[in-house]
Parts: sequence; C-alpha cells; structure tokens
Amino acid sequence: MVVSVVEDVLVVDDIDKFKALSLESQLENLKNVKLKILGNDKDKERLIKNGSLANLVDILRDDSDLQFQVLKDVAVVISSFSYSKKNSNYLVQQNIIEILILSCISHYSLCEYHFKTLINILSFHPELKIDLSTESGSDLIRLFIKIISNKSTNTLLLFSTCILLPYLSASYLTPLVKPILNKLSLLLKPIFYYVFKENNTESNISNYDNCFSNDIPPNSPPHSIIPNEVSPLLYSLAHIIPELDSFKLSKPIYYCLTSFLKNESLNIRLAALNVLTLYSKYNLTENIKEINYKKLVPPLINLIDTTKSFSYEEFTINSNYRVKQNMTPLYLLSILCKEDDIIIDYLANCKVIDEICDIIIKNYSLTTKTKSEDALHKVSFCFLILSGICSSREHYREQVIKFKLSPITVDILSNHIKILAQYNKVVEIGQKPKNADLVLQLSNSITLSTCYFIRSLSRSVSLLRTYLLDLKITDLLLKILKQPQVITDDCDLKDGEVILKSVVLGIISNFVLDFSAFKEDIVKSEISSLLAEFITTSDYDMIKIYSLAMIRNFLYGINDNSTKDKFINKISLEKIFELCYSPNVKIQEQCFNIIRNLCSGSLNYSDKIISEFNISKIAKLQKEKGFLDFLNKKLSTLDPAKDVELMSSICYILVHLAASNENNRSRLMANISLLKTLLRVLDDYKVDSKIKLPCIWIIINLTWKDDTSPIDNDSSSTPEEDADEEDDQEEVEADAEAEVDDDVDADVDDDDDVMDVDEELPSKVPKNSNNNSDISNRNNNNVVRKSSARQRVRKLTDMGFYSTIKNFINSSYSLDIKERAKTALFQLNAYE
Repeated sequence: MVVSVVEDVLVVDDIDKFKALSLESQLENLKNVKLKILGNDKDKERLIKNGSLANLVDILRDDSDLQFQVLKDVAVVISSFSYSKKNSNYLVQQNIIEILILSCISHYSLCEYHFKTLINILSFHPELKIDLSTESGSDLIRLFIKIISNKSTNTLLLFSTCILLPYLSASYLTPLVKPILNKLSLLLKPIFYYVFKENNTESNISNYDNCFSNDIPPNSPPHSIIPNEVSPLLYSLAHIIPELDSFKLSKPIYYCLTSFLKNESLNIRLAALNVLTLYSKYNLTENIKEINYKKLVPPLINLIDTTKSFSYEEFTINSNYRVKQNMTPLYLLSILCKEDDIIIDYLANCKVIDEICDIIIKNYSLTTKTKSEDALHKVSFCFLILSGICSSREHYREQVIKFKLSPITVDILSNHIKILAQYNKVVEIGQKPKNADLVLQLSNSITLSTCYFIRSLSRSVSLLRTYLLDLKITDLLLKILKQPQVITDDCDLKDGEVILKSVVLGIISNFVLDFSAFKEDIVKSEISSLLAEFITTSDYDMIKIYSLAMIRNFLYGINDNSTKDKFINKISLEKIFELCYSPNVKIQEQCFNIIRNLCSGSLNYSDKIISEFNISKIAKLQKEKGFLDFLNKKLSTLDPAKDVELMSSICYILVHLAASNENNRSRLMANISLLKTLLRVLDDYKVDSKIKLPCIWIIINLTWKDDTSPIDNDSSSTPEEDADEEDDQEEVEADAEAEVDDDVDADVDDDDDVMDVDEELPSKVPKNSNNNSDISNRNNNNVVRKSSARQRVRKLTDMGFYSTIKNFINSSYSLDIKERAKTALFQLNAYE
C-alpha cells in the first residue's frame, strides 16, 4: 500500500509505486490524505515529519503520466499547508514557489489552486521574490494576460490571479494594464449606467460632466450589483499604476470609482481608494489632483476610524484573501500626507493627529520584547503619517509632541541597532535563522518611518533646543551611521539600510546648524572621519549627497578657525574638488555649496581654496588653468533651465570671492571670459532669477567703494551683508518612498529632505586681521595687478553691465532683484 496508516499517521512512502497504481486507487489514496489532514494541524505536522509532504511536492515536480484529477488533489493537499506560517515555512524549504510556477505554465487548470497557495506563502513571507525576468517569468506573465483577457475565465481563477499580482514586481506587469482595463470596462458598464442615472437627469448631466473638478463624489450603487471580480481587478491595477509613464482612466471608469467611495462595502471602498490615490499621485495635474484629494481624504479617515482596531487578517477581500499591508487605509493616508498641506490641515481639523498617536501607543508595547508584524506595520504607517503632518507646520509639531511618543522612538532606534548588529554576526558565522531577513526588513521599515518623523521635527528651531535635546538620541543616530553595511545579497535589505542612513544623515544635518544645541556633541563625536569615509568609499550616491549636505551644514556659522580647519582637513578639500566633477548633478551641487560656505563669513577660505585647487590632482588631471576658469567653464556648460541650483551655487561662490579681498576682486576683473559669461546670464530672459540675483550681487561687491569704509582693523571693505540670506535655509529632498538602486541617481524629491543652509555674505572683510586670506593677500600682491573701484566700474560699464542691469528696474522680476539692481546701478554711477 502506497498510502498507509502507521500509528494513525498517513504515509506517502513511494512515488513510483503511487504512479503505478490505477487512477481510481491514486484518487482514493489522496482522498484519504485530504480527509485526514484538512483542518487537522497535528496530522499535517506528522505528514511533514515522516517525509510524506516532500513526496507530494515531488509528485508536482515530476508530474508526467499523472491525470489532472490526481494533480488537482495533490495541489489541494499542498495548498492546505499554506494557510499557516509554520507549515508554509516547510513548503518554502521545498522550493515550492518555482515548482508551482512551472506546474501552472504546464497545466492551466491548476492555476486556480496554485495561485491561492502562492498568495498565502507570499503574504507570510514578504521577503520572498518571484523572479519575472526569467523565461518562466515571461511565461507566467503571458499566462496572466490569457487568464484576464479570456471571457470564459471562471470567477475564482480571475480572483486568485488579480490578488496574486500585487505580490509580484510591478515593473514587469505593465503589459497587464490593457487587459485589466478591458475587463473592468466590461464589468463596470452596467454599474456606470446605474450611477449615471442616479446622479444625473435628462436635462442636467453636470454631475458626470464635472466629475473631475467636483470634490464631492457621486452617490454609490448598492454593493449587491457590483461583481465580485471588481475589487481584485482594482487592487491589481493600483499595484501597477506607479510604474506607468502615462496613464489615463476613462471618464466612465473614473466616475464609477468615485461613486464607490460611498459604498457600504469596506472592501469596495478600499479597492477604489487604492486606485484613485495612486492615480492622483502619479497621473493627475496639480489642480485636479488637489480636488481629487478632497474626495479621497474623508472616506479614508472614515475607514481608518472603522478599522483602527482591526488586525491585519481582518483586511480581507473574502474569507480566503487578504489585502497587502501597503494597500491598507493607514498606508494610503501616509501617501496623501506627503502630497499637500491642505490634506494635513484637513486631518488636523478632524483630530486625526490624536487618533494616529493613539494607534501608535496602543500597538507598540515597551514591555513586550516580541511584537506582531501587524502591530509593527501599523506603527510604521502611523509614523509616516506624522512625518507628513509635522513636515511644515510648527503648531502641528507642538500638538504631536504632547503625546508620549518619546520612549517609543528611542526604543525603536535602540532595537534596530541591536537587530542589525546581530544579523551581521549570525551571517558571518553561518548561522542565520530562517526569519532573520524578515525581522531585519520589519525593523528597517519601522525605524525608517520613525526617522522620517524625527527629521520632520528637526526642522523646528525651537524643538532642536527643547524636545529633541531632551530625547537624547544623538548617540543612537551616530551608532546607526557607524553600523557596517548589511551582509546580504538581498538588494531590498541593502537599499533599506542605505535609505535609513541617508535619512539619519538628514536629521544630523539639521542637528548641526548654528542655532542647534547639538553641534558641540556632534563635533566631539569625530563624525568628520565617518563623513570622509562615506564620500570616499560609499557605492551609493544618496549616501554621498547627504554626507556632503551635512558637511555643508556643519560649516554654517562656525566662528572658531581651528574647528573649521580641523574639520575640513579631515574631510579633504582635494576630495571635494574631485566630486565637483561627479556625473551626479546633486553631488556637484553639494560640493559647490561646501565651497560656497567656506568662502563666506569672517573666517574666509577664499584664497586657500584658490591656491589648493590650483595644485590639486584633479585640476591637473582635467588640465584646468585656474579656479576661476574652472568656475567659468562649469557655468558656460550648464543648462540654465535644468541646473538652476548648481548654477546659483557657483555664482554665490563668485559673490563671496568678490567680497573677500582686493586680490580676488582683481582676479575676477582680469578674467574677461568669466565676466562675459555673467553678462550673458543677466541678459538671457530665460535664466531663472535664482541665478540672476547672485550675478547682480557680484557686481555690487566688485564696485564697492573701499575708501568710504571706516578705518578700523576689524572692519573695512563692506559689501552688503544679506546676499546669501535669501536662500539661507533651503531644503534638499531625496526620494526616499522611496526606492534606491545600485546606481542611485538620488533624485531630490519629497521623500528625503536635508536642510540646505548657506553662510551669510560677509558683512566686513578685515584688511589687517590674521586670517588665512589676508596672509595670502600679502604673499600674492605681485600675482595679480590690483584694480581700484573706479577702474572696475568703468570696465564693467564699458562691457555693458550698466545697461543690462538697468533693464531690471522696470521689469516683472521680484522686488528683491529690483532693489539689488538699484544698489548695483548706484555704485556703477558712483564715480561718474
């Protein structure tokens, strides 16, 4: 007997003998197995221990000479093991995912059962990925298209297919969009007629005509007339939308989906919200997007209020299918909170802040070591929501910090440091537990969300001096930065830690600002060595960008010459010059901004920078003629339409050079090519005012009347001091919802901000102080022929600067530019 009972335990002990049985005997044996194990976890465990389950898996692996009914019964038995995480672990060890995919490709009729098994396994193991780039992956995608497109596909198979799709890589699933929309159009056609008739009349169809611009959704059809297949199709479409370059929902489909926002079914509302949220974020124009958000937020808040006590298992489409964590109401709200301040104001007025903080406190126990995945996901999404709420408004930050979130944030950071260290340790000794990847992934997710929240708080000057100081998290943040790279081949795990370090660098960048009480602690931490390592050895551009941004912020407001010297010497000016040639424009921006801050203030490094650049290896390698020629070449080759921030940074370096000393003013005046470039920038009406403003400041500083300044050792030539104040606290943001690739572009966008701070334009340039620039001035008196202010005025006027700047007075430019233009014209007239 192939399937026998030994001590009441079923044994499938010989596959060859099983295949040799008659069809009737095979089915009878499998029927006995099903009757014994379905709903009986103890016998399932025995079947695993005695090797019978492995034999059943082998039957699917080599299914030759077996009838479909036999394979179906084997599929049902195997599927029953996927309903618990413990048993699914065993299936994963048997390489079941690959076996099921190949079986689906060979046997279309088994897809309904295998897809259900795959969904269960992937929901328990989010760290597992199905590789769709392979030949079998391509076959699987073609199979999906066939299933969705086929009019005769049964409801259960279509259901399973659409629920499986969100567990797969969306970038490979774009060919499915057309068949999904076609199927939706067919299913929603009668729904559309119903909704249209209920909300419009024969003489007035404005509700439909204005559906995109109307912020109130139409009345919903009853749930009973909506086909069961609609919600899984909507979930699968929502999953793919972010990958679509250009995508447009037809007006009838859009109209139906907005009506679903009022439906009595939680599942239908949530499915529609998923599509409309992502469609709004990625595909609608700004004005329509804002109106759409007003439609989405009320039903989303209602769903959160209804489901706040739900466990993840309760977010079901039916009794057999769960919604993915990133399709739950809290996650969708976290997306919307990044999009618009109007949404945040609405949430605050609805007292959602209190509710979100309450969810965190109720779901994160400080006394329990082991926390459920469901609770961690909830807390993670809530911190993302709070990071959006606290991103720009001080009174919302003050409201949030009233809740007892401090111990939770500290505990999350502390735990992640331990988990990451333990992960690397067990990998190094070859004893990694089966769930180690999942534990690290969950820890990274909640820690990243918490750090986004902390970063939003760190934008507040008052909180940097109070709440965040009391939180005492500087050491924890530095420990995260000092953790070695995670030892894994899993790109998602690696990228998660890279994004986390980038956000932590963003937090510390805000901590080291001049008005922050953290600066002294950061200096003592010797972080300069760590930053030097990051910008030299990191394989990720995002890490380099945030490290450079922190260096830039650190240099803001330093009044101690030795500190400035010590810090920049560890970082290495040579490396900063080298990174000015990086192919990544964002890296270039930060490097030029570091130079900009070094060139400003009373501790002026302008001459040191000029001299060190001229002898640097990179300057020799690039055959540069000198620092000013290098800046001119950069300005001349950049695109003013694309490279606004980079060109602005370079121009502000020139602003500071023109303010520094007579030698540098003379150098600038001697570089005719550079002056012509500046004139072209001022002349070109297409160039952004952010670039034009520093160009006008350069002329102001070049024409400053030295002989009118007070004669004093501490003050002499004084260019106006607020040139650099206008953009004193810009913010650089990196994508962070982001996602990081191995060749990160680190595009600057909403998900990842670093406060981007610049020094003031120096108000006083000492003639006889002991700083580096004055020593250099005395040593270089013979290098450049000095020019008087009168000579500079005449030369600039002859070149056309006067007539060009005069055009700004009666222009449509900002009041700031007009005022600076008046100052420049006054000085250009001063010697006439």
